[in-house]
Amino acid sequence: MNALEYFKRKLEMDGKAELTIRAYSDDAKQCLAFINKPLLEITKLDINEYLYSIIELEISTRCRKIASVKLFFEFTADVKLTNDIIGKIKLPVGKVEKQYIPTNDEIKQLLSVANNKMKAIILTYISTSCRFEELQNLTLNDIEQESTTIIGKGQVARKVFFNQDCKHAINEYLNKRVDNENSILFTSGNGQPLDCSVLNRSIKALAKKANLANWDKFSNHAFRRFFATNLFAKKVDSEVIRSLMGHSPKSRVLFEHYVDIKDEMKMEAINLI
Repeated sequence: MNALEYFKRKLEMDGKAELTIRAYSDDAKQCLAFINKPLLEITKLDINEYLYSIIELEISTRCRKIASVKLFFEFTADVKLTNDIIGKIKLPVGKVEKQYIPTNDEIKQLLSVANNKMKAIILTYISTSCRFEELQNLTLNDIEQESTTIIGKGQVARKVFFNQDCKHAINEYLNKRVDNENSILFTSGNGQPLDCSVLNRSIKALAKKANLANWDKFSNHAFRRFFATNLFAKKVDSEVIRSLMGHSPKSRVLFEHYVDIKDEMKMEAINLI
């Protein structure tokens, strides 16, 4: 087993999500391919050269790649596969641009052109704030009640809820689904679990069909951002939103990556003075 395989196993043991493991492993693999040396011959200068080679990437992408490389070399040094060369690496300075957050009107347009299955998927995303892996693992048993407990990122359990619109859409979808013997809630055309990249492409295609100007910015995760921003705009307490999304109470992720605080909300706050 090579260093990358050991690294993947370590990430799995840490409870990282499948997509996170794939991204971190690919980043580490890219770094090793760039350096192209036996592990024990890699120096801090080699790592600095790699980091310089990715300097033109967007800040969010660079931050992830740097975090991946740092974690990889910390792990390999700890198990004596490499020398202790990583040191302190500073993350790029600058504002990480928030990913696109759909509007209420865009969601309505999207649902208006969606088939039963896509409508059920979108409304499940919006009702539960599930990540893709969490949606992928939902079963028919999970939707028998108004809520269910799922195991999310970092193996953290949380309760998610299905609102009336979501339940109705799921029932409409199941009434016309052919493979009802399958215990998985949402399946691909051949009865297998959903594929993240395939579903992403389907969502973009649906947004394009709905003539949305920002169709190419839609993705699985866009609905999770919509969930957070929509609840915050309706004055739901931020701690409730964090709990529903599976974030820790003191996490800043909600406001750094999910909630878009609009000018109207700021003006409404100022008018309270």
